[in-house]
Amino acid sequence: MGCARGGLATPTTSPFMDVVQLGHAMKGVFMPVCVPVRSMKNTAEFAELVERERDVTVTKNGCEIFHCLSDEQYRAMRDEMARARLLSRAMRSEQELEAGAYCDYDDFVAGVREEYGL
Repeated sequence: MGCARGGLATPTTSPFMDVVQLGHAMKGVFMPVCVPVRSMKNTAEFAELVERERDVTVTKNGCEIFHCLSDEQYRAMRDEMARARLLSRAMRSEQELEAGAYCDYDDFVAGVREEYGL
């Protein structure tokens, strides 16, 4: 029970509690919570852990299988990635404008109509 190698939980306690307590004891240091895949059998406790902690790493045979995030954290990560893509595209457009590698709308539409016979 417990984390990937060595296990932090005792047979009489929940594997989630010892790992979580260790993480909170390190105040200010982000330490992902590791749980073995078999701990997912108790779905209510596992769901509560995922909602409570920043990142939960699920392991099998000491190797990471996947990471679990709460819905709120997933949405925040997705929004951050969308903003990064938007910023990247805006920067690329500015570079194209500076380089003169663009055409106005009328020229673009005329080219499309000519190419596709519209």
